[in-house]
Amino acid sequence: MQTLAPRTARLRPSRYQRGTCCAAQEQDSVENEAQAVHKPGPLSWFRAQHQKAQQGKDRLKALGSGAVLAYGALVHVSTTAVLVTAFLAYEARTGLNPVKNLVGVFKLYALMAAGNSAAMPLRLAGAAALAPVVDKVTGVLENRFGFNKFWSSTVVMGSIIGVSVFVVGGLFLSRLLLFVGWTSLRQQKVAVWALPRLATAEDGSQRSLHNSRINAVATETATAPLTKDDLVAYLASGCKPRERWRIGTEHEKLGYTIATKRRLEYEQIGQLLTQIKERFNWQPIVEGGNIIGLLQDGQSVTLEPGGQFELSGGILDSLHKTCAEVNTHLYQVKSISEEMGIAFLGTGFDPKWKFEDVPQMPKARYKIMREYMPKRGDLGRDMMFRSCTVQVNLDFESERDMVEKFRIGLALQPVATALFANSPFKEGKPTGFLSWRSRVWTDTDPDRCGNLPFVFEPGFGFERYVDYVLDVPMYFVYRDGTYHDVSGQSFRDFMKGRLPGLPGVVPSLKDWETHLTTVFPEVRLKRFLEMRGADGGPFRLICGLPALWVGLLYDEEAQQQCLDLTSDWTQQEMDYLREEVPRQALRTPFRGGTVQDLAIEVLEIARGGLERRGKEEGKYLQQLEKIAESGETQADRLLHLYETEWNRSVDPYFSPEFSF
Repeated sequence: MQTLAPRTARLRPSRYQRGTCCAAQEQDSVENEAQAVHKPGPLSWFRAQHQKAQQGKDRLKALGSGAVLAYGALVHVSTTAVLVTAFLAYEARTGLNPVKNLVGVFKLYALMAAGNSAAMPLRLAGAAALAPVVDKVTGVLENRFGFNKFWSSTVVMGSIIGVSVFVVGGLFLSRLLLFVGWTSLRQQKVAVWALPRLATAEDGSQRSLHNSRINAVATETATAPLTKDDLVAYLASGCKPRERWRIGTEHEKLGYTIATKRRLEYEQIGQLLTQIKERFNWQPIVEGGNIIGLLQDGQSVTLEPGGQFELSGGILDSLHKTCAEVNTHLYQVKSISEEMGIAFLGTGFDPKWKFEDVPQMPKARYKIMREYMPKRGDLGRDMMFRSCTVQVNLDFESERDMVEKFRIGLALQPVATALFANSPFKEGKPTGFLSWRSRVWTDTDPDRCGNLPFVFEPGFGFERYVDYVLDVPMYFVYRDGTYHDVSGQSFRDFMKGRLPGLPGVVPSLKDWETHLTTVFPEVRLKRFLEMRGADGGPFRLICGLPALWVGLLYDEEAQQQCLDLTSDWTQQEMDYLREEVPRQALRTPFRGGTVQDLAIEVLEIARGGLERRGKEEGKYLQQLEKIAESGETQADRLLHLYETEWNRSVDPYFSPEFSF
C-alpha cells in the first residue's frame, strides 16, 4: 500500500543544524512511522503519535540547545493562545462568564489542544528557524552577565513562561473580578455583568436584542444547558441607553360579519390575511398549512384564539410614527374587509356572543391552553376567546430603572383601566362592570395573573422576577413542529430534563422566551415592559395609550413625579384599586377623592413628560383628557346608548361608528 510521508519527514535541516542525519536514517524513520500509523488495532493512532514525538525530540537534540529552547517557547506560546482562545470562545459562544464554568472551558481547551498537537511539525520547523536567535540571546547572557548555560537557558524560559502566566492569569482575574462585582452589585439593582454586551445589541422583530448568548441558544433545541443566571441575563440584556428607547404598540379588534353580526370563521380570516399579503406585500406565517399571521418590516399581524385580529407594531421612536403605523394597518384591513362584508369592532370584550358561539382558530398552542384554563379559573376561556386589549411596550435603562417603571406601571395601571374602560356588556346584557375585560383577568389563573406584590419588596430585580416566572406552571413545549402538552408542569424541572412527558429534554432560551409570554400580570417583564391594563377601543384611543405611558416613563422628571405620587400607597390600596376600578372606573373612590381626580393629575404629569420630549406629541392625550375631565368613559357612553337609543339591545353596537 502506498503511503504519504508525514510532514515531519519533509523538514529540511537548517544551516544551523549541529549534526547530520543520513538519508538512510531518514528513510527508516519514514517507514517506521508509516507502519505505526497503519498497524491495526485501537492503539495504533497513539503509537504513531508517540513515535512522532520521539522523532521530534531526536531532531531537536540534533539541532542543539537553542532549538530545544525555541521549541519550548513555541509550545508555551501556542498553549497559551489555545487556552485564551478557548476562554474567549466559551464566553462569546455562551454569553456566560467563563469563571463560573471552568470545567466547560477546559473541556473546550482539551478539544482544541488535541488539534494543536497536530501542529508539532510546524513548531519543529519554527524551532529550527528560531534557534540562532535563541542562541544569540543566551550568548549575550553568558558573556555580559557571566551566566552559565543552565542559568541563561533558565532566564529565557522563565521569561516566556512568565509572559504566558501573566496573560492567562490576567484574563482569569479580570473575569473573576467581573463575576464577583456582578454578584454583589446585583443587590444594588444594576445588571452590571449584562451591560458590556448591550452596546452592540440591535433591535429585531418582537423587540429582541441579539447578543451572543441569546443567539447561541434561542433556538428550538437547546445547544447548552440553561442556568438561572442565563435567564436573569436574558432579561438584563433588555437594558438600553436612553437614546435607544423605542415604542411598540399592540392592539386587538373583534371581527364580525356585517350581515349577521356573528364572529368571523377562520376561512374568512384566512382569506383576509391572504388578501393583505398579496396586495400589500406581507410575508405569511403558516402553521399546519393554514395562514395564521403576517410579517412586514418588524410588524406582525396575528390571530388570538377566537380570531381577534392583532397588530403588533414595529419598534418606533415617536408617537407620530406609531399612529401612522396604526392608521396604515387599519386602512389595509378596511379596504379588504369592505369587499368581504366584514368589519372589526373596537371593544374590550365581545358584547353579544357566548363562548360556544366563537369559532376557534387553528393554532395548536391555543388548544392546550383552552383545555387547561378551566382548571385554574372560571373566566380563562373568556379571556382567550372574547377579550381585546391595547398595550404599549417600553424600554428601560438599567435594572433600577426597570424596577421604578415596573412599580409605577402596577400602581397606576388602574388609572389606565379606568380611562380606557370599554367593555360593559357580555352576551347582550350589561355586566355591572365598566371594564369586564379587566374583571375577567381577576378570575383567569392565580398562578400567572395579578398585582405582583413582590415587585414592591426591597431587593426586587431581574432575579426575583425570574424566580416568579420559574414557579408559574408551563403550558407547552414546542419541538419538531409539534406543541407538546406539559400544562401544569414546572420549568425548573424542564431545566433539569425531568419533564414527565419529555424526559431528557432541556430548554433553550427560545423556550424561556415563550414561557415568559404565558404569564399575565398587569405589567409584564420581558426584555422590555408591557403595560397591559387597557381595553381595546376606537382609533383615537389606540394612540392615547402609548402617549400616556411614554409621557409618564420616558421623561426623568415625569417618572420621579409618578414615584412621588405613589410612594406611600399601600399594597391594600393597590389591591383595592385593581378590584374596584373594573366596576366603577373613574368613579372609584380613592383617598378622599376619586380615580377621576387621580387620572387628571396623572395626565398632567404625562403631558409635561411629552412636552419635554420636544416632539409635539401632546395632542395624542387630548381624547384621554376629555374623558378625565368629563368623568364619562367609553363604557359609560355605551351604557347610555343601550338604555336609550338602542332600546336595551347591543346589536346597534355593531355599526360603522364603533367599527374599523
